[in-house]
This record gives sequence, structure tokens and C-alpha cells, in this order.
Amino acid sequence: MFKKPTGYLNPILGLSLLILVIFTDSCTEKKAPSPLTEHYYGVWANQDCQLVRTGKFSLLFQRYDNKIACVLQRLTIWGDSLNLNTRGIAIFDTSTHSCLIEAKDLYAGEDIIINTDQDRQTKLTTFTYTCINGQDSILISYNEKPVEIIRKSDNSLRTLTPNGTWQEMQKIENIELVEPYNMRVADSASVAACLQEWSLGTGRQRAPGGYIVGIPINTNRHSFAFVFTAWNDNYTVYCRAARIHSSNKGTVFSPNIRLIRAPELFEIFMAPDLLAEAREDLEIVPTLFNPAEPTVTPLGEYWSLKAIEDSVITLNGTGQYYYYVPTAKDSDKLLEWFKYMDYDSAGVKAMTGPGEKE
Repeated sequence: MFKKPTGYLNPILGLSLLILVIFTDSCTEKKAPSPLTEHYYGVWANQDCQLVRTGKFSLLFQRYDNKIACVLQRLTIWGDSLNLNTRGIAIFDTSTHSCLIEAKDLYAGEDIIINTDQDRQTKLTTFTYTCINGQDSILISYNEKPVEIIRKSDNSLRTLTPNGTWQEMQKIENIELVEPYNMRVADSASVAACLQEWSLGTGRQRAPGGYIVGIPINTNRHSFAFVFTAWNDNYTVYCRAARIHSSNKGTVFSPNIRLIRAPELFEIFMAPDLLAEAREDLEIVPTLFNPAEPTVTPLGEYWSLKAIEDSVITLNGTGQYYYYVPTAKDSDKLLEWFKYMDYDSAGVKAMTGPGEKE
């Protein structure tokens, strides 16, 4: 059960003191111009959690007891303050095959659009935190109590999650926020780069009434989504975290978290060890691409290149065609733009020793 705000805001005293000691040892009084630098944005994971943070959103997946929770928060930074407004919570129960969801407009935050949580196990909260960006660490506190520390030296994050437990995660991918730019033009030699670049950024999906009911976040190595529809008892929930890797022959898509609640479908999948799977490079086997039909393997779905026409790349996906087009620089399609990085350089490898990587 996700705890009420009182449980969320009371870290164990010993752990709080430990974090303060660590922070005191590693942080100088000199502060950077921004309290949250690029060290705050990115993708993190441990065995049971995966987290993506951008300049506008935080999306957390967490496995605990017999449940898997997905929490989407709107993120706002001003000065040394960080505001996190919870816009949607979905909790999937693996024992009862049920799903609770409470959600507002995911971007504007207006009104409760859907709430199936009659027992009030969840709560859409808003908290404002204080941030100190030190030379080696970032400390985030609420009412002078530490709730998170990010160690810059080893890319680790120790955070208090909504169910009241402390989780330590490792960064597995960097995200760099940028201003809108002109995306590259597709040809047969640049399909891989175009598929990756044209997918980048934070988007939004609207319901017929104008509400924002879906937030897709696509990075250079991963694809995330929190999406719902609200039609009385026929509501649908789709939450996802996946690895994604493209070549000039198409794209490989490999979900490590897939949570679906629909009138005719219920699916719960989370990899046994999220860190081990999400951090690994997604291997591409070129011979598995087949433009005539999609290929599904235990290691991923192969969406094969079908055509390149008039700046549109068509892939033959799983049961449908996927059409990729570049986002225009002056378009309002994206809420956030991410810098294109080479697939390998975007990843953050495991630390094997002090200051060393694999």
C-alpha cells in the first residue's frame, strides 16, 4: 500500500543521519548556478525500481510485496526549490490481477479524471523540497529532513519512495535537455540515426475532451509511457518501460516493464532484475529483420524497415505499421526536447572501482 503523506515524509532517523554525514563529507559550500544540473536528469534503476527524470516529469516504477506501482509526477524547479505534483498513480496487483488508478490531467493537473481507488490506498500529493547542489552531491530535503541524495562521483541515487522505503539506484542513462532544433533528413544511410532522433523527447496524448491522458518519454536508449483512458468501467491503463535500439534496417523494442489494464486484456510484466536488464545494451541481430512481417523473439520485437518516402520512415511492427516523421523545430508537439547522443555514449556503465567504469 502506498502510504499517506505522513509516512512519506518520515525517513528513518538513522538513515537520515547517515545521509547527512555522507553529504557533509562530500559537499562544499560552493553552489552551482542551478540547484539541479544534468546530474538530476536521466534514467536510474535497481532490482525492483526504474526511474526516469526530465525537466518536467518524474516517472517511477516500483515493485513491492505483490504489487507494481507506477507514479507520474509533474516537476517544477525555481531557484533552490523543487515542486513535485503527483498527476497519476497506477497500482497493479499481481495476486488479484487488478489495477487501481487515480489521475488528473497529466500536464495541466486540473480535476480528477479517473479514480478507481475507493479504499484510498493512493493519494495525489504535492510537495515542495529544498535542493542543495554541492560539488560532489545533490541533497534534497523536506522540512530540513533529507529525502534524497545524488552522488555525482558514482552516479548513485538514494531516495525515499512513495511507499515509505529507501531505495538506492544506479544511473544507467544520461538525458540532456536542449532547445528545439532542426532534425536530420532521412536517407538509406541515416535510418538508424533518424529513428532514434525523431523519437526523442517528452510528448503528450490528448483525450477527445482535450485532457492530457498520456505522457510518452523517449530517450536515446529507452522508451517510457504513462497512458490511460477514462470511460467508466471500460477504462484502460498502459504503463511501460522498454529498451529500444535502431539500425538502418529497423528498430528493436524490448520491454522490461509492461503493465496493461484493458476491458479485454490484463498484463503484468516486470523483469526479475531491472538494473541488470535495463543497463545492458540491446543487441541487434540484423538477420532477424524482415520487411514482410515482424519478428518477435524472447529478447525483443523487430520492427523492420518497410519504406522511406517524403521524410516518412515506415516500419512493419507487431501487428501494425509504425510511421516516423521528424518533429519541426517550431512545432508544439513536444513538451521537451532531448539532445541526440550516440547510443553507446548515452549509456552509463556500471562502476567497477573508485572512479572507474567497465
